[in-house]
Amino acid sequence: MASNYPDPMEAGIRPERVNYENGVLLDENDFKDEQTYFRGRLGRALAFLHGSGTVAGLEVAESLTQAHVIVVNAGLALDPLGRMSELPVPYCIRAPEWFAAQNQQDLAESFANSGIDRVIVDLFIRFNVCGRGMTPYLGGGNTEGTDAFTYNRLLDGVAFEMEIRTELPPDRPTPDPFQGLPAIDPTDPPSPAEALAAIKNHKYTRAWDEDKLSGTSDNRVLLSRIQLPCTESPMTYDTNGSIVFNDSVRLLSFTSIELFWLINAMRGDQS
Repeated sequence: MASNYPDPMEAGIRPERVNYENGVLLDENDFKDEQTYFRGRLGRALAFLHGSGTVAGLEVAESLTQAHVIVVNAGLALDPLGRMSELPVPYCIRAPEWFAAQNQQDLAESFANSGIDRVIVDLFIRFNVCGRGMTPYLGGGNTEGTDAFTYNRLLDGVAFEMEIRTELPPDRPTPDPFQGLPAIDPTDPPSPAEALAAIKNHKYTRAWDEDKLSGTSDNRVLLSRIQLPCTESPMTYDTNGSIVFNDSVRLLSFTSIELFWLINAMRGDQS
């Protein structure tokens, strides 16, 4: 049995640890607080040191064996709270079936504003806690005094969301690739001294992002902006068309080795 389970990291947490002393009685909340403390500290470090985005894998493509089936391959992403969204096996989305279940007005508006006679959708991955298995427990509240059961384990799983984009192309939201750092003008790039000053200013004034502390921001990770083929009258999925994937909108979270290789590659240095 699996079911969605609330995650305390989305409520905003304080760095408080359980204080253990001989004779102190512990209940379920103390053990939950212990888990939340270590998860919160790890998430805070990952979020502020590495940012959010795709860490490895999670390639989005059309199935090689089934037409019009979107496949998200196994991989790992970091969300804005620093939680690891890990997909151990490929995940499939049947585009025609998904399309048929959507609001017709949203589909028509996306089609009209796309400029290319297609429906534009964003594919997100998000962290999702699932309760798994059942085990007896003492119960509480309305279950006290009955044969109560609760989840045996909590799985750090993932969920996927397809969001229809109804905006005109210039108004579609895209993640900030520099996550708060100033944009770079390729025709007038900053000098090393100017770049260092900009990074210092970012560290001092913008890097401490309150949204990452409160858990109230959009905690999904964008994987791809997808163009779905369709016909306007009636608004139905066109199985004779092709799906187009735009992965340029996704953010990537690089390891230090990947950044080292990238710097050397741009310098042409093989050492």
